[in-house]
Order: sequence, then structure tokens, then C-alpha cells
Amino acid sequence: GNEPDAGNVAPENLIDDPGFEGNAPRWIAVGNVTLTLTTDNPRSGSSCLHTFDRLQATWEGPGYDLLGVVENVTTYNASVWVRLASSSQLAAWSAK
Repeated sequence: GNEPDAGNVAPENLIDDPGFEGNAPRWIAVGNVTLTLTTDNPRSGSSCLHTFDRLQATWEGPGYDLLGVVENVTTYNASVWVRLASSSQLAAWSAK
């Protein structure tokens, strides 16, 4: 029919300022952590998000407010890039 070919559609990034080049407006601290933008060793671009003062390392960290951005009963693909302070640390990602 006249349906678009989903294979030819570039994915849309739903994150405002995904490279942290601005002021990271929708990133929030989940738990009792501190978030700062820094120019210290970014993956790409000139800035990255630094998370520190994590006391509950199993769940505290950065979060992103997607209310009003994503829809219920819809499938989304997501990826994240994380740099850890040491190789003995673990990183986990979840969506709620």
C-alpha cells in the first residue's frame, strides 16, 4: 500500500541535548547524587555529564524525564554510553 518503509526512516532522538553541549535541561538526579556538566574527557563534543556522591550505587544516578515525550504501549529502542571511574564498577540502565 501507501505505508512508508520503516527501514528507510532515520531514528528520531527524543533526548534534548544528548551530547550535553547545552545545559542538559531534562536530566535529573535520581537519589542523593550530584550531576554536573564537565569538559573533562567527553566521549564526543566538548561536554559530558559527571555523576558523583553516589552512596547507593545500585540505583542512584542520572535520570531523564520523558513525560510527555514517549507514549504508552509503544516500543522504543534506546542506547547509552557510560564511562566508569574504575573497571570494578558496574553500570545498569533501566526505564520506568
